[in-house]
Amino acid sequence: MATIERLAERYGARALAVDDDAKADAADPSAFLMRSIKDAFAQYERLVISARTRAALTVKKDRGERTGGLPIGRTVGADGRVLVDDDLEAAALKRLLELRASGLSIRAIAGALDDEGVPSRGRRWHKTTVERVRRRHQASGDDDVVDG
Repeated sequence: MATIERLAERYGARALAVDDDAKADAADPSAFLMRSIKDAFAQYERLVISARTRAALTVKKDRGERTGGLPIGRTVGADGRVLVDDDLEAAALKRLLELRASGLSIRAIAGALDDEGVPSRGRRWHKTTVERVRRRHQASGDDDVVDG
């Protein structure tokens, strides 16, 4: 909010947050102090959340548990450490790659996968998801997932 306020001031405008008193003068020292305190607490909360997240990930890594995203076609095994094949996702990836090889656009692939009822990790296939999956698969060079 502070950055937006400075940009607005530069152009002779005034930025207000929803919780600001609409009658408060932007140049009023008390209003400035309150905005600064709110900004400081918001920044503090972001840092606390970040520190908690890092600590939790460190604990998981120390236990040998997997952290981070999972490539499509794989899932975490019962032990929480080893990746195992996910046959449904592997079939979805194989179909996605077949559709791409046939010349369909990314948007058309997403539609075709939905029309065919191919399961996705979300509610439906989106063009950004199709492109992300395709790129990650291409970058990984992992052809084992689609061979099965």
